[in-house]
Amino acid sequence: MVKSARLWRDIARQYAILEREGEGNTSRRHHGLERNAGEAETPDVDDQAPEFYKHGFQHRHYVLILASCMMLCEWADRSVLSITMESIKEEFELSDADLGAIASASLWLTPFAVTVLGRIADHVPKSFMLGLGVLGWSVCTFMTGFAGSFATLLFSRLLAGLSNCAGYPVAVSLMAEFFTPKDMTTAMGYFNTGLGTGGLIGLVGGGTIATHMGWRWAFWMVAGPQLILAFLLMTTVRNNKQPAPKHSWGTDLCELFRMPSLRSIALGAFVHGIMTGNGRFLSAVAEREYNVSPQTVGLVMGILLGGVGMVSAWLGAHFLDRLVRKGRDPSILLRGGMYADMGHAIFTSLALLSPTFGLFTTFSVINVMVACLSQGIDVTIQMLGEGRRGTTQALIELSWAVGMGSGPVLGGFVSDALEKHANCDSGCALSKSLLIIIVSGHCCRGTLYFIASRYFSSDVARVKDGLKLIQEADAGAPAKSSPRERDVLEASDDGEPASLNPSPT
Repeated sequence: MVKSARLWRDIARQYAILEREGEGNTSRRHHGLERNAGEAETPDVDDQAPEFYKHGFQHRHYVLILASCMMLCEWADRSVLSITMESIKEEFELSDADLGAIASASLWLTPFAVTVLGRIADHVPKSFMLGLGVLGWSVCTFMTGFAGSFATLLFSRLLAGLSNCAGYPVAVSLMAEFFTPKDMTTAMGYFNTGLGTGGLIGLVGGGTIATHMGWRWAFWMVAGPQLILAFLLMTTVRNNKQPAPKHSWGTDLCELFRMPSLRSIALGAFVHGIMTGNGRFLSAVAEREYNVSPQTVGLVMGILLGGVGMVSAWLGAHFLDRLVRKGRDPSILLRGGMYADMGHAIFTSLALLSPTFGLFTTFSVINVMVACLSQGIDVTIQMLGEGRRGTTQALIELSWAVGMGSGPVLGGFVSDALEKHANCDSGCALSKSLLIIIVSGHCCRGTLYFIASRYFSSDVARVKDGLKLIQEADAGAPAKSSPRERDVLEASDDGEPASLNPSPT
């Protein structure tokens, strides 16, 4: 006897679903028999063609332009800070540890705010939130130029970091709403050209302005365009709104941490943050070791690194997208990051050990070219975060921010210690500090990306299965029964379902 009428109705509906699936499979098998015996099944031409350029210029490309401009403004500000660090040090009579604090202050509040803002981004229009973040960053950049002491300078950078919590992670999750995994890496290539362009403008323009007009004017010049960009983001983007997460914040975080590949990527982001923070000392190394002016550093490294960065980002993104389409295995994006780290470890060592500024610049340029292989990491993050992209990207940004916030301070303390106890001048001590931290960091991150690549496919399948269950629940469809449950049903003698949890005999 059936104990539950509702259970019986669910089972009846399940039989109907299974029956329809059987008919569909029969139809597909019959269709396959109509092929010529010697005709091999080939992939659809559309699967091999770049998705990014189909149908011409669309609104999603406009969104990409605005997101790239956000990246440009952010890295112009960061590059101006890097190129003016020596001038700031002289005016306020700071130590390397103090400079490390200024460089990392924008990340001190990020761990407390980025996850909250990332979760909010899953529920509100991302373009509006991104515009508010850019507006706040612009105000803080103006404040940096007006700083009259070390304390006020530190405070302005602290607030800038708080505004930037609604920057990069929200921009990437916004782009993922308009681009599929087939063309997201290409979109990231254009997005990352903003990094190279911003670095070029910040180093060349900032170095020139700092030399002739003072370091304060360099910050004021960067802040103006950010106001225009903030207005466009908040008023002109038509959001491609995605369904909000169905589970609680805590449940989603637990699900994300259960994925081995995402855990490895998050640890890699922490290491990446440490290295990025210490990378801000590179212009200071050039000035101390090779006795070049901020203007020279900005002109030479800005033009070369920025120009090469833009070209290599574009080429590398198309190359990675082609590999994914051809091999149909997105985990290759993580292996690309691993190969990039191997190259970084080699060429960073050569750059920091170079006897001349020319060789230092040459190896730095090669380093930028190698970086193009790691552009697919954010694509894998968005694939693992489908259904809760803002939360996932914010989690990775949190890991990066913790590393970024501690990295420059660590580098500054190591440099000061080497200068005092290792018979090094300031340039030698800073070079050795960066060599230790950055090279070991690349070796560690490359290993983490390799581990992530081994689990990535199974984790993506788990995410898709979870989304499918949620969609079925929203549609009111019962979940598919397991093979054991179907065997129990088929074994019933009177046509009625037996108990799905029979007592042990």
